[in-house]
Amino acid sequence: MSWIEVRTTFEKDLADLSPMIDLYRDFGIENTLEDASSLTGCLVDVEGTSARIEGLRTALLDAGAVEVHTRELPEDNWEEAWKAFFKPRRVGRHLVIRPTWEEFESLPDDKIIVLDPGQAFGTGDHPTTRMCLELLENSKPAGKRILDLGCGSGILAVGACLLGAGTVEASDIDPLAVEVAKQNATLNNVQFRAFSGEGLGALAGRQGKGTHEVEHDDTPLSLHRSVRGDEEGVGGGPADEAQLTTGFGAPPQHVGFIPEVGPYDIVLSNIISATLIRLAPDIYKIVKRGGLWIVSGIITANWPDVKRAAKSRGFELVEKREEDGWVAAGFIKF
Repeated sequence: MSWIEVRTTFEKDLADLSPMIDLYRDFGIENTLEDASSLTGCLVDVEGTSARIEGLRTALLDAGAVEVHTRELPEDNWEEAWKAFFKPRRVGRHLVIRPTWEEFESLPDDKIIVLDPGQAFGTGDHPTTRMCLELLENSKPAGKRILDLGCGSGILAVGACLLGAGTVEASDIDPLAVEVAKQNATLNNVQFRAFSGEGLGALAGRQGKGTHEVEHDDTPLSLHRSVRGDEEGVGGGPADEAQLTTGFGAPPQHVGFIPEVGPYDIVLSNIISATLIRLAPDIYKIVKRGGLWIVSGIITANWPDVKRAAKSRGFELVEKREEDGWVAAGFIKF
């Protein structure tokens, strides 16, 4: 399978890439890698892709882009290119992340997360993932019920299992990510339920089914897979994190309470700020009183908006971490 990479460059650095990211999404590229003067995303090369890319090219140029470049990107090239950058890494007190192709001499109390990320987000090399794992370890997850919402490679779900969590569930909008998470669960000899779909709807009515069972959401959004900018030498954090535009804060569009979902002792959400804000009302409903919502994937500029959204729903901040312009935090539900 091949991919078509679409890379857009701009005449000057843009403080807010959100409008351009929205254009990528409009044409089926849900996940992007960005810096201040360029934006990159990929579409799988199937029938209709060329027309979709031409439509995106026109929209981007009309919006002020200088150039829009495309190139074919064979899948095996992508998967192999970043392996040189992914090495074993210690996270927190006892967690160690080791890729399948590397060896590591562990200490007696180490919990080794063996990982093959494939094309899913999450290797532990990026501050967003590391801080989330550190907050998880500090939360004393042994015996608790945990949800990893936006699981990517499944690294947080695997970490929760290794730290002794009682029950772990995971979901992601990308069916490929869920498949990768399942494989990583097998690699680590742990068990958790993994589902594919958007938001909490992925979990509704699906609990109690078989371990690693995958439920697919056939909406157009979930069918488009693309390269998620992560940490393996290609930069970026959670896929589309960009500074929120002034005036962001339209009424959240959220699902109502889903009786079958939760309650959870801990919900992990290493996803973009806009999604954290949108999901805050629903996350509050599925977290137990005294439970935690651990968030990450937040650029510093967006932290006040995320904090405001969480507190407005009844969460209180208990811990915050910052690294390299990224923020992670733990909120408690009283």
